[in-house]
Amino acid sequence: MGKTVLTNVRAFTVGADLTGVSNKIELSAAAEAKETTNYGSDGYKEFVGGLASAEISGEGQWEPGDPGKVDDAS
Repeated sequence: MGKTVLTNVRAFTVGADLTGVSNKIELSAAAEAKETTNYGSDGYKEFVGGLASAEISGEGQWEPGDPGKVDDAS
C-alpha cells in the first residue's frame, strides 16, 4: 500500500483543537486477501479484498492541570 504525506493538516477531537499540540497523526488500513482463483484464470492466483479494518493513532505533548489546555478536554 502506498504512503501519502499530508502537511498543514488541522486535527480536532471531542471539540478540542489538537493542531498545535500533536506531532504525529497516523491512519492505517488493511484488508484481508481472499483467494478467488478459478479455472479461467490461466494458472494465476487472483485475490479480492475481504474484511477490512482501520486504525487512527496520534502522539503529542502532555500538559495537565490547566482547564484551558487540550489534555483536560480529552
